[in-house]
Amino acid sequence: MSSTTITPQEAELIAKQVKEQLILAQHVAIAHNRNVHIRVDQDTKEFRIRFAIGGDYLVVPFQHSSMLFERMTIFPNSIYFLPNGHPGVSGSFSLRIGDHKYQYTVYLGKGMVAYRKM
Repeated sequence: MSSTTITPQEAELIAKQVKEQLILAQHVAIAHNRNVHIRVDQDTKEFRIRFAIGGDYLVVPFQHSSMLFERMTIFPNSIYFLPNGHPGVSGSFSLRIGDHKYQYTVYLGKGMVAYRKM
């Protein structure tokens, strides 16, 4: 999926995968009993799950060339999960994929991550 156009179904699949990557980061924090951070690099077009100290756990190339993460109340790079799985911050960011836009929200407390099409 690297062309500039993208179908609604392709965009929805990518949006769901981003949510799953955030949940994976939460599970990695619990499984390894360590802080885990999210890093989004718009230049290299990579989504990273990183340990606070010790480098990358997983690097995922953007699934589409038009993906653009944007700050709403937080930017994805400020998201981290504590060893108990709770997020260290809460708030929302958006993801543009072609003409499609999604809002992601990370909630404190139980650490729920939600997304919706805007």
